[in-house]
Amino acid sequence: VMGTSLAVYPFADIIDSTTHSTMRLLINRQLVGTFLSPRSCDVTLIGDLEINIKQLLTKLDALDYVLELMNRENALHKQHQKKFPKSAPIARTKTGYDR
Repeated sequence: VMGTSLAVYPFADIIDSTTHSTMRLLINRQLVGTFLSPRSCDVTLIGDLEINIKQLLTKLDALDYVLELMNRENALHKQHQKKFPKSAPIARTKTGYDR
């Protein structure tokens, strides 16, 4: 789980639906939810999310791969936006819906 207060349901229940022998990883600015009373298999990385993710990816020797993947996906997203620009918002009028 990354970057969450674990206060919004039903998602907040998902993290607790695992067995107590299941490893859970929390990467967050602070301890939250049931991680305040951790299980024996819990792992936490507390602090700045972006810094922790970069450090984790570096240790896994995956940072360059993930950055390349992100750049590729961002380029595809920009191409998609050019091909399919946002249409004008739909406004309700007396006769129905008009663009």
